[in-house]
Amino acid sequence: MIRNIVHTAVLCLAALVFMTGTTRPEELNVEFAPQAKDARNSPVSDAKIVVTGTMSKKLMKNAPVKTEVIDRTKLEAKGATTLYDALNNELGVLVENNCQNCEMTTVRLNGLDGNYTQILFNGLPTVSSLAGVYLLQQIPAEMIERVEIVRGAGSALYGSGAIGGVVNIIQRKPARNGGSIEGRYDLIAGNVKGARDIAGMHTFSGNVSAITDSGKAGIILWGQKSGRDEWDGNDDGYTDLARRLLKSMGGSAFAGLMDGMELTVNATTSYEERRGGNALDLEPFNPAVNIAEMGVINRDTADIRLEHEISRYLNYTVYYGYAKTKRHSYYGPAGSDDLTEDTNLYGRTENPFHVGGLIANIIPSEGHTITLGVQRTDDRLRDSNPGMNRELNEHYKDWGVFGQYDWSTRLFELILGVRGDHHNALDEWNYSPRASAIVKFAPNLRWRGTVATGFKAPQVFDEDFHIEISLAGGSTTNHLIVNDPDLDPERSLSYSSDISADFRVGGFDLDIMLGGFYTLISDAFSVDYGSGVTVGSNTYYTRKNAPGSTVFYGGNAELSIAYASFARLSSGWTVQRAHYEDEESYDNGGFDEVPKVPALYGFTMLQLFMGQLQLAFSCQYMGRQHVVYEGVTTELRETDAFAVLNVRAEYNFRATDGRFMTLYAGVDNIFDSYQEDLPIGEDRPAGYVYGPSKPLTVYVGAQMGI
Repeated sequence: MIRNIVHTAVLCLAALVFMTGTTRPEELNVEFAPQAKDARNSPVSDAKIVVTGTMSKKLMKNAPVKTEVIDRTKLEAKGATTLYDALNNELGVLVENNCQNCEMTTVRLNGLDGNYTQILFNGLPTVSSLAGVYLLQQIPAEMIERVEIVRGAGSALYGSGAIGGVVNIIQRKPARNGGSIEGRYDLIAGNVKGARDIAGMHTFSGNVSAITDSGKAGIILWGQKSGRDEWDGNDDGYTDLARRLLKSMGGSAFAGLMDGMELTVNATTSYEERRGGNALDLEPFNPAVNIAEMGVINRDTADIRLEHEISRYLNYTVYYGYAKTKRHSYYGPAGSDDLTEDTNLYGRTENPFHVGGLIANIIPSEGHTITLGVQRTDDRLRDSNPGMNRELNEHYKDWGVFGQYDWSTRLFELILGVRGDHHNALDEWNYSPRASAIVKFAPNLRWRGTVATGFKAPQVFDEDFHIEISLAGGSTTNHLIVNDPDLDPERSLSYSSDISADFRVGGFDLDIMLGGFYTLISDAFSVDYGSGVTVGSNTYYTRKNAPGSTVFYGGNAELSIAYASFARLSSGWTVQRAHYEDEESYDNGGFDEVPKVPALYGFTMLQLFMGQLQLAFSCQYMGRQHVVYEGVTTELRETDAFAVLNVRAEYNFRATDGRFMTLYAGVDNIFDSYQEDLPIGEDRPAGYVYGPSKPLTVYVGAQMGI
């Protein structure tokens, strides 16, 4: 029924578009520039530019593809230290911790699991399946200029893996001469049923940038170091948040080579240690250690981009990106009293990733743009773990070609695109068409609609390397996942639509959006944990294509109210349902509800800009959801609802010579709204984790710069 209604709406939109005459398009004379400290007192920006949804610059409010933006102002209002923090409190977005031991994190868009979200760096898909396991907490806020989020299928542009949407991390670009340093201390003071543990976290960061007088060249260098103690919320001697240490640094530079030609280079390097379980100060194979999950991760990335506007009729971009992830891990012990066997549980994984391509925009006449592109990705994965008898050497290659037609008038904009992918794990080309449109009924009233398809290639995924260790859940063997030789790609069909309006009432600026979405996934990957094959100390489970479909649908509402440069109120809410059509074939114990999808979730944030003093108050609501508990038996449990209240205050001191100092303090999760039934002890099912991302946390910090 819903599919028929949406099909009809899309056809009506197409009819309206093609019956409308062509008119002269609006001029777009706005260029994006990184936001400096002095701009933070301007809470409203009507000239925000987004690029993720269409691979071209669009005014955010007129972009045919709905895009959410997290800029530097919003990052600071949230008190974010990593990408994981930054993604909290966004429309249709849920970040989650999936393990008490190692704190593996994911981000859900419109309820779809994190494996369906494609993470981009500067528009490039350099995040492999392996890198995505811990990545959200490895991206420091210091490197981020802004984050663009597109919910819904993005495969027509970005290839395999973007079924749920894309999160595009755009690095800071030099915009001025100067720099800053910042120090912050967090105190995690939450408790579960009266059992209180205190954990500290320190963060130091800084940046320095320079730009030529002409503005045609510049460079910025940044760095961030943070360390956090382990946190045991229920006093059972086992971690509920892992011990972590992160060091990262990088930079970005650009140079105008000639009129209309610019070269940009970005590079980052990071080092992370994380350890969870118990007795963290002992070697993980020590007989006194019951659970040990440990990782030492190095990740290096670089990308280079040449943009050349030959004329008003033709421009192109050539790019290359590289990322290498190296991980030394330990998952154990193996449930054996043989110390030699336990010491063999160290694993080593290397994952070099390359992507390169060309994008060309042809503008034959005003209002018409043809985009053509080709992309090549190369993903090699080498993994060795003698203690688990695991040796992998996988090599995935994909050629992608895409074309897009953009027809823009004063009353509407229509985008038609298709991408073809030839993945070496598949015998045939996969084609992913997409159509998006926006109808501008009036300058302040717009309607958007998108229909898109996507696919996910059958290759190794992150959970394959997040091993469920022997003692968790009362198991006696290591659990490993292997792909069925006949595994087909997952396929998706996605619809979204929204109507938005902005207007001024007195001194107030209001933005309102109402929308809906629907995603159907067929041939979904599913692991049958009821039919494992045990060989020695390992139990192997096979990933297969499940019959039937998985359906996600719901509605979004968003409101923003700004009063001059004094205050801004923003609020976004999602009502959603997700279920399996053939529940017996999935790895959820035969239940039809998709786990970890609340029926209602949303946020509200109030920002006050009072000269040198700025205040931010926010609330996140996460409604009841279903979570699978895998103990002696498999259960589908319904959780409580959570309301998370946060507050932040900062005061800015500024000198006439450009020097400044900012002092700030905040409290996250003021009333400690957190999961109360955390599993306990060495036999716990560590994946039974849900709800807010952090317990009660108090922080203070200072920033100085010129």
